[in-house]
Amino acid sequence: MRFAFLALAAAAIGCGTNGAIHVTITDDPVAGTVQKLILTVNEIRVHDDGDASSSTGDTGATADGATGSGWIVLCTDVQTFDLLTLNNGVNLALCGDKQESVPTGHISQIRLGVQSAQLVTDTGTQDLKVPSGPQSGMKIDVNQDVAKDQTLEIKLDFVASESLVQQGNGDWTLKPVLKVLP
Repeated sequence: MRFAFLALAAAAIGCGTNGAIHVTITDDPVAGTVQKLILTVNEIRVHDDGDASSSTGDTGATADGATGSGWIVLCTDVQTFDLLTLNNGVNLALCGDKQESVPTGHISQIRLGVQSAQLVTDTGTQDLKVPSGPQSGMKIDVNQDVAKDQTLEIKLDFVASESLVQQGNGDWTLKPVLKVLP
C-alpha cells in the first residue's frame, strides 16, 4: 500500500504542466551627445497563444489586444534603469530576477509597460513619449515555447541607436526597436 502511494505521488509530480520564464534586457552602445536613456517599466506580460486547434483557444496577441484572455502578467514591479549602461555584455534582470511560473505553451509576444522615459544629452534632459508604452506596452515578438519543467530565457535587446531619432528642431523622439536575442 505504501509503495503504491509513493508511486502515485511520483507520477503526479512528474505530470506538471508548468514551465517558467526569466526576462533580461541589454542594449547596444549609442554614439553622439546622448548620455542616458532612462526607462521606468511598471509591467511585463507575455502572450500565451493557447491551443489554436481548439474552439476555445486564443486567437493570438494581435487579436487579444492589450487585455485579452491570452495575456499572463509576469510582474508589476516598478523598475527604473539607464539603458545605456546595459551594453558590452551587461544585462539587467527584469521582474526582480525571478523566474515566473507559467503554463507550458507557445509565447508569441512580450510587452513592457513603460511608465516614463527620459533622455539625457549634453544639452539637457527631455521627457520622451513612448508609443503605446503606458497603454498596451512596447511589443516584442518572441515566438518561443515554454517546455514542461524548463525555463524559457527571454533576452531582450533594446537597440537605442535605432530607437532614438533626433528631429530638425533638436528634440528627440523614441521609436523603440527591440529584438529577442537567441
